Amino acid sequence: GFLGRKQPRNMKKSFYVLGLNEASCASAALLKDGEIIAVASEERFTGIKNQWGFPKKAIKFCLDFAKIKSKDLGLVVLSYIDPYSHFTKGRGEELPKVAPKFFKILRNIAPRVEFKFKFVNKITDFGRTLYYNFYQPLNQRVQSQEIADFLKINPSKIIRLDTNTNEELQILN
Repeated sequence: GFLGRKQPRNMKKSFYVLGLNEASCASAALLKDGEIIAVASEERFTGIKNQWGFPKKAIKFCLDFAKIKSKDLGLVVLSYIDPYSHFTKGRGEELPKVAPKFFKILRNIAPRVEFKFKFVNKITDFGRTLYYNFYQPLNQRVQSQEIADFLKINPSKIIRLDTNTNEELQILN
């Protein structure tokens, strides 16, 4: 309550949005009622320049700075559709669970051979299609659940924005 009493009707509860970037320069930004109140880059806490991966320390800084708990968040916004960067650490080192080993081998070999041997194009195209149709959605669910578990929030509070889509950005305005 408000000073031990019911909250007055004219006082609205603030709406907090936590924005996350897990790619190069992993970072967190906290907005309160549409105004940026805290921003932190994970590299400031780890000492790893251009840190990739889930920015746990940056998130903690933002929440502590605002003196709120993760349960107070109204929304968590991820800056990418592709969850790949969630499964990296340090300077972009892949974690084992990003995709089966076969896809990693194919990805690493393809640039060297796909233009020399035309049939390799069909294999790499099939691999990309399989990744984007099966593994990307699977990794999105895993990413959302891991973030929700860390923050102790419902995964339904987590959305992803395609940073190339202007209509989605207007939702936040």
